[in-house]
Amino acid sequence: MKSCLYKGSVYHSRKKPAMNAFSYRVFYFFIDLDGLNEISNNLHFFSNDRFNLFSFYEKDHFIMRKGNDRSQLKTMVIDEVKNAGITEPVSKVFLFTNLRVLGYVFNPVSFYYCYAPDESLVAIVAEVNNTYSEQKNFVIDFKKTRGRAGAEKLFYVSPFIDHQAKFLFKFDEPGDALTASIKSKHHEELELSASLSTERLELNDRNLLYLSLIMPLVTLKTIILIHYQALKIYLKKVPYFKKDETDQKISAIIERQKELIK
Repeated sequence: MKSCLYKGSVYHSRKKPAMNAFSYRVFYFFIDLDGLNEISNNLHFFSNDRFNLFSFYEKDHFIMRKGNDRSQLKTMVIDEVKNAGITEPVSKVFLFTNLRVLGYVFNPVSFYYCYAPDESLVAIVAEVNNTYSEQKNFVIDFKKTRGRAGAEKLFYVSPFIDHQAKFLFKFDEPGDALTASIKSKHHEELELSASLSTERLELNDRNLLYLSLIMPLVTLKTIILIHYQALKIYLKKVPYFKKDETDQKISAIIERQKELIK
């Protein structure tokens, strides 16, 4: 396994209370976190922690770990896996994400693929972002679930999805193709489905230039499409959940859960 690119498409489909579906072309980086400096040294259009056509900045990830206690990203990911109760050792972490394009990035979700010393896939960490610069991580024990898992959302991802919805994750092991899907269910009814289907490309300057030409400013396109689709949903009179009210409800649920654990 080595760093590469994945090119393909993303498909979104809202089932209720109003239908809305769309798809668009995308490409992503699949990066060995141990090899960032080597990749940066070998490519003209990729830089680690420096401005370029494509730039990786560690500060764009695990943003809840800001401050003096912030450690290397790989270490933070491994700690997250351990804190989820997964005891198998992790030696390699690959990040599936979009990088900054000419300085700008927004990733609705990034995935950390965590591998054991024998190169078997141990866990996947889904790093979910909202448009308020907030993140929440969901850890999937791949060996236990084979990439099929559910989790309470309890996060303000969208103003059109209830905070008490449940995420259903489905992942396959990366190879010549990389596929994934996330579904959102509320009261056991499917509300939203998002799927990703991509094929592997070599990570080199030629492909970076090619992808930047056929899909220019892909990260800016992502945030524009998010707001465009939100407008369409709003005009279809889908219920709107205000952030401050939702955050209060989430906090109350989390506090109740803590009390039950005591």
